[in-house]
Amino acid sequence: MRTSVVVVAGAVLALAGCSSGTSKPVAAPSPTSAPASVATTATPPADTSTSQPAVPVDTCATPLPDKGDVIVREIFPNVPIDAMELGGTDPERCVWTMDSLKTSQPAGPGYCSQVAWASDNPGYNADAVPAPPLKKVQVTIGDCG
Repeated sequence: MRTSVVVVAGAVLALAGCSSGTSKPVAAPSPTSAPASVATTATPPADTSTSQPAVPVDTCATPLPDKGDVIVREIFPNVPIDAMELGGTDPERCVWTMDSLKTSQPAGPGYCSQVAWASDNPGYNADAVPAPPLKKVQVTIGDCG
């Protein structure tokens, strides 16, 4: 493969030197030097971050059992109280959704997230605005005082 690339690159360079105008002839590349048109790939540096890689749930070392969906009620400054229903596991991180929310939800002044099992809140309308209070809140994140 490398010999073919050198030959092709040499032919291209030789043809580039041919023209009807006055120009200096182009020398063929030496057999020991790599042609400029050959791309090299470098090994990327090792990832030294402490973040967890994205891993689908079905490839987790220990699959997480399905405990059901969760409802997240969010109280943020200057917006109506909102809610959403999520699956019980975070498939990108192979952790429980409640654990994932603890590190992903804003927690500063005025920010409050409440998480409860959907099964503890039968008939809950997550699309209602403002979102109604949850029953049996399992996790609170932020300034919920």
